[in-house]
Amino acid sequence: MLDAAWFTVNWPILTLKSSQLLSDDKIRESLLKQQKPAGLNLEPADLELLCRHSQKHAARLAGRLLAGSFPVQPAKLPGQPAPCDYCAFSALCLFDRQLGQWQHFGRLQGHSADGRRLTTRQVFLEKLRAEAGEDK
Repeated sequence: MLDAAWFTVNWPILTLKSSQLLSDDKIRESLLKQQKPAGLNLEPADLELLCRHSQKHAARLAGRLLAGSFPVQPAKLPGQPAPCDYCAFSALCLFDRQLGQWQHFGRLQGHSADGRRLTTRQVFLEKLRAEAGEDK
């Protein structure tokens, strides 16, 4: 079962010299220039699969929350800082960074039947299709 997927959005960081002052509009304009959302470019059938997967996952998580289960299990992503480094709720969740159970997501890798290496996108879509029972 495919537990999670994430798609990168470049969160821009504005770097200024200490003597440089910018208006709010200039700051907003500069940050928007840097922000580059990643496009999926999915076929309609694949987009529908992704939507169904997301809805099932959201419903499962909502059921857990409504049942009173609020597990704190942040994810460590390859090459990224730990989320606790920038989380505003660390005092509330009390997650122990040393002993806590981190979720670890590795890179999606796979090969086709003829041995060719598949792209991350291809592997992800194959997992979605397999989960939906639609081997294409």
